[in-house]
Amino acid sequence: MSQALPNLSPVNVRQGTAADIAAASIDALILVLPKDKLPPRTAFPYRDEIARLRKQQPEAELFGFSVADERPVHVVAGFAKADATAFERLTLARKLAAEALRVNPATVGAYAALAPNADAAAEALAAALLAAAFRLPRFKRELSPVPRFKTIRLFHPRKLDLSRTAAAAAGNNFARWVTALPANHLTPENYRTLLKELAEQEGLGFEFLDEKALARRGAGAFLAVAQGSSRRDAGIVHLSYRPAKQARTSGL
Repeated sequence: MSQALPNLSPVNVRQGTAADIAAASIDALILVLPKDKLPPRTAFPYRDEIARLRKQQPEAELFGFSVADERPVHVVAGFAKADATAFERLTLARKLAAEALRVNPATVGAYAALAPNADAAAEALAAALLAAAFRLPRFKRELSPVPRFKTIRLFHPRKLDLSRTAAAAAGNNFARWVTALPANHLTPENYRTLLKELAEQEGLGFEFLDEKALARRGAGAFLAVAQGSSRRDAGIVHLSYRPAKQARTSGL
């Protein structure tokens, strides 16, 4: 049974500044704030509610609450350490994304401009939301609502280049999706078809070396393992990428 390549980037990212938050049509808003001290009231929305909850739960890493404005918003506040490592930023971002998506929003706003190392905190939020939006393969009848999440609104003082973050998220999503497929779906032949489709989609070179080609190249170890299969569809796929414009380099 073949499996179609999924949409590896199911949400789009729109960037803006803090001034856009009030007028933005969002269903959930993630705020990353410094752990040591809350910024002043005018610096970010819902400061009074967050200060009250912070006083009740001073050691909480994050909390969420709903605000019944003209458009109800689920607010998620997280508190970042000044000396947080990249792993700690991503871990906090993953938890914040999970809490925001708990209400099945269509659009999620993210504001990390006040956090320590703000650019890195914003990129971590984008990465976490891009990962959380991706749906792994399901083969059982679903009873839960279909996820509505389609848009990330990233509010930041300056526009960030998220191309690398988005590419890494798409690559991770593909790896997660493939590893979640059962063996009767992810046969060597189906895997090869998926990789060929991915190569065509991303402009990659594609070369498949079947067992005969591998035998000519002396790949005995691989062929010894492949002998355990009753089907002769095993092989190695070589994906390649050649930039349109190659940078000139000098060597001494």
